[in-house]
Amino acid sequence: LSLLISLTMLDLSFNEIKEIEHVQPLTNLTELYFANNKITSMQGLHTLTNLTTLELGSNRLREIGDLDTLSSLRHLWLGRNKL
Repeated sequence: LSLLISLTMLDLSFNEIKEIEHVQPLTNLTELYFANNKITSMQGLHTLTNLTTLELGSNRLREIGDLDTLSSLRHLWLGRNKL
């Protein structure tokens, strides 16, 4: 993924992903979808300052965090987690 630096949208939903990793170099992303995985932490998003849409619904999140640097974020979906 690190070579896809021009990518603006990435959908990794329904992949049984447990951690948000390998997306940090993709700083041009504006949309990121991680729905229906097994993610337990929101760590690993801090470099994605251009994100406007983040979908983390239907994961295993227990708290909201690591969003301070996402100043462009406009749409955040966290439904079906254990928050």
